[in-house]
Amino acid sequence: MSEEKFTLDQEDFIRCFINGWIVDARDGGLIVGRSHEDGHIVMMQGTSTFGKFEQIGFVEGGEYIMSTDATEAHYDRLKEINEDNSPCGDEISVSSDSQIINTRAEPHDKFLVIQRQYIININSTRRHFKELEDLNRPHRYHRGRILSDEVIEAITEPGFVKY
Repeated sequence: MSEEKFTLDQEDFIRCFINGWIVDARDGGLIVGRSHEDGHIVMMQGTSTFGKFEQIGFVEGGEYIMSTDATEAHYDRLKEINEDNSPCGDEISVSSDSQIINTRAEPHDKFLVIQRQYIININSTRRHFKELEDLNRPHRYHRGRILSDEVIEAITEPGFVKY
């Protein structure tokens, strides 16, 4: 597999969004999806050009991504947690309030849209899951919204996307 980075222009991004290939991870949460060995999950971030997104790296299922605000508020603690990468077989116990970011799809996992967020490795996520949830919970604000109401209205009009 090529490790070359790629970009999505506005038209391609909207096409991916409409067809369910984009997951907004800016609220943070537990990532569900492929491991690095099984193909990993592509992270995308907006560029300085409106509507253009670029690949910035890969994550894997079982990692925890913090929201942008939680990353800023708790950076030193997150760094300390993430450095604890010794093997951990603990099972993660999710609750009805757990933030889950599901990227599972075929033939590849969906793309994650992020914005300057800290990603916690799998072992540290297993070991510190409850604390990560507690640190992230007060800083969830996007509620899964990438586009404004005006843009959503425009792209859901019949004929907007030409195939």
